[in-house]
Amino acid sequence: MAAGVPDSLPVLALNVAQAGLFMMANVSASPSLSAATNVGGYANIVISVSDGKTSTSLTAFNITVQQVVTGSATISWTPPTQNTDGTALTNLAGYRITYGTSQNALTQTVQVPTVGVTSYTVDNLTQGTWYFAMKSYTTTGTESALSTLASKTIQ
Repeated sequence: MAAGVPDSLPVLALNVAQAGLFMMANVSASPSLSAATNVGGYANIVISVSDGKTSTSLTAFNITVQQVVTGSATISWTPPTQNTDGTALTNLAGYRITYGTSQNALTQTVQVPTVGVTSYTVDNLTQGTWYFAMKSYTTTGTESALSTLASKTIQ
């Protein structure tokens, strides 16, 4: 343990009260939390905590629980057969798919290191418009230029 931190922490009881909302937590060395997953608005939520001797509460507040929407996009392509100089491409090693929620910032990358694969599905995309581009690479690490952007809107 760090200096000044006791070896055992007191067990705290956390209570969240509001009709229709249920949350419980045991705040200790291994905190756990469970909550209702009902979509909608909840008013006058009060959170309180007690160590058995002293308790305190936050001022009541409201929250809105929204459903998380996710989707997927399948990207497919025709493998390149020539280098940019027109010679035969003989050492293709794979593909890199880059994607993101801004066409100017493709911040996520998936590597597809199998030459025979000609499509890939990106899962768990949140609601909104997603932009995709890809490039191929060779066994020596040479990369092609990035493809034209494609997009998909998840609703």
